[in-house]
Amino acid sequence: MKKLDWMKEVDWKEGLTDDLRLVLSVCGEEAVLALLERIPGHRIYVSASPIRRAQREYVKKFTGKSPRELSLRLQVSESFVRKVLLENEDD
Repeated sequence: MKKLDWMKEVDWKEGLTDDLRLVLSVCGEEAVLALLERIPGHRIYVSASPIRRAQREYVKKFTGKSPRELSLRLQVSESFVRKVLLENEDD
């Protein structure tokens, strides 16, 4: 982050886009500066598909738990859990 250390000496946050303001609020100042230094100009899309994939893996791993318990833990519907369990039976 040495290239952009000088930015800390001015009010650099005023020029942030809404997306970078979100990154700042969630990840902090150092994360924003690292993104600006390492990948300026790039657009980043944060997909929810890794979460969905992990939820499916979790359901497959903990098949002994009730669908209700799993759905509450993962914040998904019971029908999602049942669907994954049925898919797991077919494998």
